[in-house]
Amino acid sequence: MLTTEQLAAIAALRDKTVPGPWGVIRIDIEEGVTSFLIADSNDDRVASVDVVHEGDAEALAGAEADAHFIAEAHTIVGLLLDEVTELRAKLARTPTPRRRTWGDRLRPRNRADT
Repeated sequence: MLTTEQLAAIAALRDKTVPGPWGVIRIDIEEGVTSFLIADSNDDRVASVDVVHEGDAEALAGAEADAHFIAEAHTIVGLLLDEVTELRAKLARTPTPRRRTWGDRLRPRNRADT
């Protein structure tokens, strides 16, 4: 389980990035060389995934998948941080049920308890 400090560090990393959402723009630079630009909503470059695929469809598809993952992760990390925060707050408000122990089983019970 992530600590509160780890979650805060993840949030701090996210907060330092260019605001999203991010998208992917494909640019075929030359034959066998493609760049997938990760861009913000103004189409300003945030990062890129470049691949020299030389016609290798699998390499090209892998690079494109990587670029889309990076672009979507920007938004997804924020959603996951919000979800973890909300679930932890909900858990903190939930009373812990009393667990029965072996001692409970050994105590004589009233007939009214059964």
